[in-house]
Amino acid sequence: MKPKFLSLISFFCCIFTINAQYKAPFAIIKDKDGYVNVRENSSIKSKIIDKIYLNQVFEDQRHFGSSTRDWIYISYGVKYDKKTQYFKEKTGYIYADRILYLENLPQLKKRVINKNNIEFNGNGIKMILKFGKFNNQFHIIKKSNGYVEKIDNEIPWGIDGILPEPFIEIKTIHLIINDKEFSFPKNSLQGIYQPTTENIYVSTRSALSLFL
Repeated sequence: MKPKFLSLISFFCCIFTINAQYKAPFAIIKDKDGYVNVRENSSIKSKIIDKIYLNQVFEDQRHFGSSTRDWIYISYGVKYDKKTQYFKEKTGYIYADRILYLENLPQLKKRVINKNNIEFNGNGIKMILKFGKFNNQFHIIKKSNGYVEKIDNEIPWGIDGILPEPFIEIKTIHLIINDKEFSFPKNSLQGIYQPTTENIYVSTRSALSLFL
């Protein structure tokens, strides 16, 4: 997962695996306290290892962990392991009834302009995305054991450690909310790859919380 923030707008990009039609079950929390505890194991008595906060996006990974009806195994970012000198996923368990899936939130209407341009509209919000081919000359690629570890010092999402062909990146995101315009800085789009007109949608929790 890769959270992005612009001013007061919470913005999250999720790109799915390039070799499957699997739609990752991304979610946020619903809790009046504004956070939920992440536990080491699927039990209320298990050690609290972290917290998930309001509008922080995570992925339901119940097919990997020891999930139960009440406790769901999730991943929610990465951490650096000093011992192995690799980045590892942050994982744990949260209570099932605190989960709000992005696909169940209101969604902006999508209009495909062409294979490299998409427009989303609704409730005074317009978002325009432009894609394009990745150019190696303008990026720094770091590999480890033959796999891509970082691109421009960011962990890449959507490529599973291998540079595909064609290799597509998001070039620009332009956002208009009630006639006020926002443009995302180039460095905020780093690490997000292989978007298509099929695998992107925009969910809204409010005018200030958009999830892409």
